[in-house]
Amino acid sequence: MVTPPPMSKYSNRQAYYELIFSESELFFAKVGSKNTEGEWTDLLGALSKGDIDLALECFIKIPAGFNAIGFTLDIMKSCKNIYLQPEASNKFRNIYLEPFDERLILCVFGTGLALSICLAITHRVAMKFKGQESYPYGIISSLTWCIGVICQQGSIWRPKLYSDQIIVLIALAFTLLIYNSYSAFITSVLSITLPDIRTVQELLESNYEIGYEKDSQTEVYLRTTNNSQLNQIYLRGYLANVQNITEGLMRAAKGGYGFFAAGEDARRALLNISHHKCRYDIQEILVKSTLNSVAFGVAKKSPYKKLINLSIIRMYETGIHKYITNILYPPLSKCDKRKTYKSARFSDISSAFWLLCLGYIFGIIFLVLECIWKNRKRVFRCLKKTSRKEHRIILFREYLP
Repeated sequence: MVTPPPMSKYSNRQAYYELIFSESELFFAKVGSKNTEGEWTDLLGALSKGDIDLALECFIKIPAGFNAIGFTLDIMKSCKNIYLQPEASNKFRNIYLEPFDERLILCVFGTGLALSICLAITHRVAMKFKGQESYPYGIISSLTWCIGVICQQGSIWRPKLYSDQIIVLIALAFTLLIYNSYSAFITSVLSITLPDIRTVQELLESNYEIGYEKDSQTEVYLRTTNNSQLNQIYLRGYLANVQNITEGLMRAAKGGYGFFAAGEDARRALLNISHHKCRYDIQEILVKSTLNSVAFGVAKKSPYKKLINLSIIRMYETGIHKYITNILYPPLSKCDKRKTYKSARFSDISSAFWLLCLGYIFGIIFLVLECIWKNRKRVFRCLKKTSRKEHRIILFREYLP
C-alpha cells in the first residue's frame, strides 16, 4: 500500500500516483502456446512471468494455464456448435399400433382375466349359498363381458351383487386409463414436431455432410483436440470445408450440410446475412464437450484482479453484463411462424383400416359359422340328401349303354 505524501510537498496527489503507477502498453503478435520446454510464449509468457499485469484479450479458461496464469471472473460462456437446416420427416408413423407393445397387451389381458375369474367365482358362490341365479356366469361368459367393457362396447348384463359392481367400477376405471393414455399419445405425436437430428452422434450417423472454416482456429482446434466425436467431424469435414463462416452458413441453409463453428462468430454472421430478420430457420446443435468459460488473463500477483472482479460483479448486478453478452453472443433468431398441428396421413392410420377390414372379414366368417352351427341338423340332412342323389346318379350312369 502506497502512503501519499503531505499536501505541502505535492500540490496534487494525482501527480504522485502518476509517478508511482506508470501505464504502458505492450503489443504481441501471437497469443502464445507452450514450447518444448513447457513454458508459455508471447502474450501468455509475459503473463506467466509477471511482465504485464493485465491482458486485454479474452482467454478460455483451461486447466493447463491455472498454475502459471491467473484469470478474472467469467465474462461469458463460449461454445462451438453445429448449424444445419432441419428437414421435415416423411417417415411412416404407425400411430395406431405403436402404443400397443407386448407389456401393455399382457397387462390388459391379465387384468381382464383376473376380473373374469373374480366375477365367475362370485356368481358361483352366490348361486350355491344364496340361490340368486339359476345360471351363473362362467369363465368364458365373464371373459367375454370383461372384453366388452374394456373395449367400451357395453353389455346387457346388469350386476346385482356388490362384488360385481366393484368389479364393474374397476374395469371401467382401467378402461378410462387405457383410452386416456392412448389419446394423449396420439395427440403428442400429431402436435409435437421434433427434428430428426438433435445430437452430435445423430448427425455423425446421418448422411449429412459436415464442414468447417478452412485454415482457421476452428480447424486447428479440431485437429489437436482429444475427442472422438470432434475427430470424426475433422475427418469428415476435411473435403467439405469452406472458405469462411458466411459460406458455411449459406450452405447449411440449403440443407444436407452441417457447419461446425464457434457460437459467437456464427450467430453474428447469421444475423448479418439475414439482415436481422428471420430468413433462415437454422437449427443449432450444442457440442457440450466444447463448452468453456471466457475471462481476462491476469498475472498471478496482479493488483488489478480484485478491481476487475468487483467491476464484473457490479456489471452483473446492474444488468450491463447481460446487454454486452447479447452483443458479443447474440441469441439465435427464431422464426415467428404460425404453429399448426400436424394432420394424420392415411399411411399413419392404415393399420387401423387393415384391422377394421380384418374385423369385418372375421365377423362375416363367424356369422356364417354360427348360422351353420345353429342349423347343423338341417345342413347335415341337406348334405346327406345331396350325397345320396349323387350316389344314385352315379349308379344310374353305370346302367346306361
